[in-house]
Amino acid sequence: MARFRHSEVEALSEILLELYSPCSYTDFPARLFALLRRCFSFDFFDYHEIANNRNERNFVYPESRPRVGVFEAYVRPHCSWTAFARKRTQTSLSVPDRSGLGERQRADFCIFPESRQNYQLGFTVSDQLPQLGIALNRSNRDFSEEDRVIFRLLKPHVVRAFNTSKLVAYFSGVSEAVDQGYIVADSAWRIRFATSKARRWLQEYFGGNQNDSLPDLLKHWLKQRRSKFLNTNNLSSPLAEFSMLGGSKRLLVRSLSPLKGLEFRLVLREVSEQVDAGQLEALGLTKREAEVLFWVSQGKRNSEIGLILGAQPRTITKHIEHILERLSVETRTAAARVAIDHLTREST
Repeated sequence: MARFRHSEVEALSEILLELYSPCSYTDFPARLFALLRRCFSFDFFDYHEIANNRNERNFVYPESRPRVGVFEAYVRPHCSWTAFARKRTQTSLSVPDRSGLGERQRADFCIFPESRQNYQLGFTVSDQLPQLGIALNRSNRDFSEEDRVIFRLLKPHVVRAFNTSKLVAYFSGVSEAVDQGYIVADSAWRIRFATSKARRWLQEYFGGNQNDSLPDLLKHWLKQRRSKFLNTNNLSSPLAEFSMLGGSKRLLVRSLSPLKGLEFRLVLREVSEQVDAGQLEALGLTKREAEVLFWVSQGKRNSEIGLILGAQPRTITKHIEHILERLSVETRTAAARVAIDHLTREST
């Protein structure tokens, strides 16, 4: 009976946590490769999705140029597939162990011509479509009994994570058809999942690279939303949606999560709206300052605002300094929040 070291148990626990966090179907093979690297030492990781006896998706990490054409030509006679799928082998295989196979089958195992992969640890899932095949390959050293046990323990979790990633892909496709976007972020504001439409809107409305973390304005809104609810003087006030203008469009964000939850689930939608930046003059700003503040609220940088208004970036900087002073705030993010709140009230 294999006995695990503390480091192995810890690595396995971390892998399981990562496996069950949201992941797109497209990214699943690369993510699985990165996770298995934490527990196993191997030369190559190959990943197959088989349907109707053909490879639907195939990846090899690290990237290589394997001879998968032969494998794709006849999956079923391939020795590894036969061992893992038909015989349901769950332990490592070596080339000498395949002496009973036909000559063509033995030759086909050499998928990696640049280095002989003599040992393989893998599994297949043949009771669903696509059938999933995963293998770790080594050239010089067989896999240990501990490797086999850990790999066997991981199998049902890998399969469930794979099926979940397919459901995420289906959901993402549905969201594209219903004019809404969806985001899941953790308590550290990291984006764990976002539909393609949601990511596109984050880029359009907030600019920069929004792939990893929620934009500052959304963070500020979620913090205010929580603090407002916890203040007993505000219990009768509705929790408003986040609203942000972008030219003739407005982005609306609604939270589906409990205020004290460990994650944020956000639904995004875009509506058409004509907005006059002159409304911001009511905050005590000049016409030009109101225009500058409007574009600040849209996430534009000074250089971009200068191009829009036909002014030098240093002139825009001066306007922003005056705006911060007039609004009694310290940062452009806070100024943008004041502008968004004012425009939202004016439009309701």
